Amino acid sequence: MKKLYQCLKSSWALDTRSLALFRVCFGLILAFDIAFRSLELVAHYSDAGLLPRSLFLSELANSWNFSIYLASGDRLGLCILFLIHFILTLFFLFGWYTRLTTVVLWFFYASLHNRQWLVNSSGDDMIRLLLFISFFLPLAASYSVDSALSENKKNTKNYSSLWSFIFCLQLAAVYLVSFFSKNHPIWNQEYSAIYYALHLEMFVTHFGLWLGQFKVFGQWLTYLVYYAELIGGTLVILSLFLGRYAQPVRLVASLALIIFHLGLILTMKLGTFPYVMIAAWLVFIPSSFWDFLFKKLELVKKFQLQIFYDGECSFCKKTVFMLKTFFLLPSVR
Repeated sequence: MKKLYQCLKSSWALDTRSLALFRVCFGLILAFDIAFRSLELVAHYSDAGLLPRSLFLSELANSWNFSIYLASGDRLGLCILFLIHFILTLFFLFGWYTRLTTVVLWFFYASLHNRQWLVNSSGDDMIRLLLFISFFLPLAASYSVDSALSENKKNTKNYSSLWSFIFCLQLAAVYLVSFFSKNHPIWNQEYSAIYYALHLEMFVTHFGLWLGQFKVFGQWLTYLVYYAELIGGTLVILSLFLGRYAQPVRLVASLALIIFHLGLILTMKLGTFPYVMIAAWLVFIPSSFWDFLFKKLELVKKFQLQIFYDGECSFCKKTVFMLKTFFLLPSVR
């Protein structure tokens, strides 16, 4: 039984370097998201805009709604809140006080989304969901300010726990639920859903509009999208029980779904959703990829690079540790 448990647990393992890549990409998406939202700060979130606080509280909100963005309805107050929110995304991006930052950042995002429902999208739901699961994942274990300054450095590169299992399960659920909700002839009989989607001028890009001319191509795309969600989600579920074969199976699913989301970016205007999902799939980059990459980077050793600093200066020491971490120079003395 113990061997079986260890085998299953190894199936849930995530590489901490892949988690770090996810943190950086996700953090960049969050930073750009807040920056773009701030351009419409007055129109969307102030009392002079589309939905003043008085109207929101009297007509839409209920006792379960909470939002720190309801604390102010003027431009100055909102600018301060947006600035704090943006700084939190940078803390998350660089992995500084990462767990605490993630919790506070989730609170700010939940507040932002609760303040103005009319401009929210599925990407916003995924942002809150991934931030919540990130409370329990070691996002700062590699390539972060926290790991650079930590006195207790751990050499382990694989993380396996109930929360890594939940992360895999949740990501698979997004696609499987989407697949089973497409129970309509335009998806599973006529295969015309993508053709119709590419005629929604509000959402389609110029390339998507051009592509929408070809009905047969739209049918092929519908077929591919429909079954890619089923196969991708199923592969991730199966990988949770495959032991040493888990990472290659998840890699196949990752590549397929990343290509799928790149196609969405090229043809549709769907906000942050495809970008967030691509960042999430990066978590499944296998350890073998990182081992190969860093074996190539070990060529730095040939130059015998050394950094000299004042040993009694704690600031200098921390700076050197961060340089080694963020410039991928672990072997530098």
